[in-house]
Amino acid sequence: MVKKKESASTDIIPATTLISISNELLAMQTKIIEQGGELLEGDLESLKKWEAAIEIKAENICHVLLKMEHEATYYEDLAKAARARAETLSKTDKRLRAYLISAMQATGTKQIKQNGGLFTISLVDGRANAKIDDQNQLPHDMVDIVEVVKPKTTEIKKALEAGKEVPGASLEYGAPYLMIRS
Repeated sequence: MVKKKESASTDIIPATTLISISNELLAMQTKIIEQGGELLEGDLESLKKWEAAIEIKAENICHVLLKMEHEATYYEDLAKAARARAETLSKTDKRLRAYLISAMQATGTKQIKQNGGLFTISLVDGRANAKIDDQNQLPHDMVDIVEVVKPKTTEIKKALEAGKEVPGASLEYGAPYLMIRS
């Protein structure tokens, strides 16, 4: 069971969103700053109530996040199982086709058609494809020459973090993220 922090009072604050709670806390902080850092009567208790409210709201959000993570993992596992099943079916399909081709080739059969059957099965010669044995011997008018520039991002990042200037590159920081531990 999760222990709930005791609040300064048993009064429930009627804020329904994290934004409204945050706005109230900001208003309280602004008020205290405007008062020169002095707390008037009830300010401390009110501040504690809003802080408790934000803690409760954050904990509730964490429960929802945890549930969603578990649900996402469930669907990812389901998708992996579906991909594995599809791969198995595809491999079985290829083996059965190869088996039928092998049997038809062994017997010299080019076509199978039953009277009243659902299928007509034909053994068709394979299509011609260009096989490149040595691309360096191909004439220049038969090749596309492509130059690939691949930045060494790890080295660039280390240099930038060390304070060195790298023309054409800069450090970019990602968005803040939540780390939730239980």
